[in-house]
Formats: sequence, structure tokens, C-alpha cells
Amino acid sequence: MALRQTYIQGNFNWRDLARHQGLTLFEAVISISIITLLATLTFGVDIDTFEHYSFYDERDRVVALLMRARSDAMNGVCYGSSCTEAVSHGVHFEGSRATLFQGNVFNPNDVQNEVHTLRALVSVGGLNEALFHYSGDASTTPKDADLVMSDGSGNVSAISITSVGRVSWTH
Repeated sequence: MALRQTYIQGNFNWRDLARHQGLTLFEAVISISIITLLATLTFGVDIDTFEHYSFYDERDRVVALLMRARSDAMNGVCYGSSCTEAVSHGVHFEGSRATLFQGNVFNPNDVQNEVHTLRALVSVGGLNEALFHYSGDASTTPKDADLVMSDGSGNVSAISITSVGRVSWTH
């Protein structure tokens, strides 16, 4: 109060300010409590949002991989020096890996394979392999199965591949 009166009267002195600066313990506790409450609310929303978008980003990676295999097959893309004509392309799913391959049969030892590791919390089931042909048609193993992706926080998405090679997915 004395500092305020000194300032109002026009006799302000920096030494008076130095004697009266700081927070009381009560003010500090209230400030920290408010900051903690706001941080808790914000952090909770951010983690859920991050997990949600991270899961759908992983799903989009798998869909892009399937579409790339179809595009490579339809455009007659052939990797490697021993390849002379257009071949089928596919994606093989095993555990937490999706492998882009060329040929009618998946060969795990082929050096042309591209292995993509999926996020650890995402599980993939229902479909072992999708194979796309030069005509754009597709075949799946097992036949007419959907690829189902899920994670531990309740996010689920089904990816379907039709016999004519169309790739579609659900949220």
C-alpha cells in the first residue's frame, strides 16, 4: 500500500520497488494450480488427438502402398535388370511389416522388395496378401478378405480391395 501511495504522489523511488517485489505464497500456489489445471486439460486432448491422427496416418500409408502396387502393375513397371516385361505387383502383410513386391508370388528373399514397418501399436489382420495384375484386376489371399487395422485405443479401419482392383477404406 505504501508503494502505491508513493507512486500516486509522484515520489516514486526504485528502492521502494525493490523492497516490495515478489509474490506471496498464496499467490504462487494459486498461479501454479491454474497453470497445472490448464496443462492437464490440454495434454489429455492432445494425446487422444495425436493417437487418432497417428493411426489414420498409418492407415493412409498402407492404402498408398496398395495403390502404388496397383499403379506399378497397370503401368508395366518392372524393377531389376533381369525383368524384361510387365509383371504383377503386390503387398504382403506379415506381423508389423508390409512388403511391396513384384511377381505373381511373394518371395521374401527378393532384393527388389520394399519392406515398410508399421507402427508397433497398429495390428493388421484379415488379409495376408494383395496382388495386382497388368489389367488392374486384383486378387487377395484369403479370397475376398478385407484388411482390418486397429490399435489399442479403439481406432479401427477396414480396407477393401475389389476384384477389379479398387481400394476403399472406412474410418
